[in-house]
Amino acid sequence: MNALYEALRKAGHHVTMVAPLTNQTGKGGSIAYSGTFGVTHPVPGDNDIWAVDGTPADAVAFGIATVFADRAPDLVVSGTNSGTNLSLTTNHSGTLGAATTALDRGVPTIAVSTAHPAEFDRDWDGAGGPDFAGTASLTERIVGTVQRTATDCDHLMPRHEGLNVNYPSVRYRGVREAEFGDIDTIPTTYTQDGEGKYTVGYDLSPLQDAAEGTSGRTTVDYELVARGYASITPLDGSLSATKDSGFVGSLVRDLG
Repeated sequence: MNALYEALRKAGHHVTMVAPLTNQTGKGGSIAYSGTFGVTHPVPGDNDIWAVDGTPADAVAFGIATVFADRAPDLVVSGTNSGTNLSLTTNHSGTLGAATTALDRGVPTIAVSTAHPAEFDRDWDGAGGPDFAGTASLTERIVGTVQRTATDCDHLMPRHEGLNVNYPSVRYRGVREAEFGDIDTIPTTYTQDGEGKYTVGYDLSPLQDAAEGTSGRTTVDYELVARGYASITPLDGSLSATKDSGFVGSLVRDLG
């Protein structure tokens, strides 16, 4: 997140960071409707950085309602941190939860995630880490392109539309428009650890399998990232089905 903040500032954008105080991986769109949370300026002398002791969605909601109370920001960029948010995993992502919170409030958004080498390399030896600098550079290019091609400053992107960007951990090969995959790329695991107690973990094999099976062409998000491409998928923040399967109508009829 800090790398992205600095890259956008150096590119001449006016950037304000409103971010969670602590790691909030997997918090989805969780948001506070009561209680209190602390808000501080954690970097002395930089009042453009705010730390919110809440979820990513809390940070965005607070930022739009309070920090930008007089005028909504032109664009919200959510991220980046370590770990991809691809396919069905996006349903639980704090990064995407923050992005959809902005979309709900009519602010265009770009969610950005950076792959960790361990996600795609079953034999990762601990060397290296997420390429935040590369992610920041690509994101700065995306923001610049959005700005350059926008109709006007009030409509940088179509209303209630955003982008979900994932940057690879292997050698960067370019950026691709991607299809939303239909698997949970990082499913959770539960291992019994005594009577009535389970240890929660996660399984990286779907991503590692994708990295090991890179033959043939693909347009699926996690397969593209496994091959070194940054994937971009559209984001609208809606959990509604895009095509009517007939299920809802049938259910309502059955309920009478």
